[in-house]
Amino acid sequence: MIGVAHYDLDDGACVRARTGQQGARSREPLLRMTWTDPITGAHGYLVVHTSVSGLSTGGTRMRAGCTVSEVEDLARGMAAKTAVFDLPVGGAKGGIDFDPKDPRAVGVLERFCHAMRPWLDTHWVTAEDLGVPQHLIDDVFARLGLQQSYHAAIGRSQDPERTLQRVRTALNAPVTGGFLLGDVVGGYGVAQACIGTMHAHEWALADTTVAIQGIGTMGGGAAWYLHEAGVRVIAVADAAGTLYCAAGLDIPALLELRDAYGRSIARGSRRTFNSCRARPWSVSRPTSSSPPRSRMRSRRTTSTRSPRRSWSRPRMLRRPRRPRRL
Repeated sequence: MIGVAHYDLDDGACVRARTGQQGARSREPLLRMTWTDPITGAHGYLVVHTSVSGLSTGGTRMRAGCTVSEVEDLARGMAAKTAVFDLPVGGAKGGIDFDPKDPRAVGVLERFCHAMRPWLDTHWVTAEDLGVPQHLIDDVFARLGLQQSYHAAIGRSQDPERTLQRVRTALNAPVTGGFLLGDVVGGYGVAQACIGTMHAHEWALADTTVAIQGIGTMGGGAAWYLHEAGVRVIAVADAAGTLYCAAGLDIPALLELRDAYGRSIARGSRRTFNSCRARPWSVSRPTSSSPPRSRMRSRRTTSTRSPRRSWSRPRMLRRPRRPRRL
């Protein structure tokens, strides 16, 4: 999620948006499917909200605590997106209630895709989402003999093999910053939508501030392109906490610190301390994700200076505080 400062809607627009949302929620999805992994007992969900010419699209996510209601809401959103852009495809979504950092996660994803194969073969075009990077789901599809996660759509082309090669070439094309196109294309679209909003409201890019929730594939790509455009990204949050700096965060440095799961804040040590362009950053962490005492003690013994931390409930934006000696 991305928050853009100064954005304001008139009362009429708010009423129209609220009414439209209620209308969309009253419509039942075409399909809800629940799957149980025979090895781990994890649950997976497929929700197809709409189907156009027998085809629907929507990513597959994995996180501990994922619910069928969450997947249903996301499928509804995908149906709205494809309808707004008049795309000849419906909206769907997949979700797995499992920790993507668990060593068994790849096996769970592969078994889920195997179970969903009748849909993935001809009806459901899926892709990366939270906890599931594109290269991982493509590896799983290759092992299942489906080649690539866009398999259902590629199979409808006149020359599927040539289309597959074109898709692979595009997704693996290098772009500015040392990224691959497939890793940043979604974030690029989000960034351009934000920039378009700024232009429509005649806001100067350099005077507009942005807060981003999530620093994975989508949030990281959006942060990169907004930073490149000269917009100040002043806050970035993930499951571990929030980084805030009124002068603007050093986005390239934060992206360098990300781990394989798209998390940056949790890995930050003294390197992250320099991520603010002008002033020290402050960190807010949710109580449920507080590190164990042993890890906290080890930080004290390895670092003599550290930014002040608060272990209370998170607030999206905190005033930056000066570092203190522990």
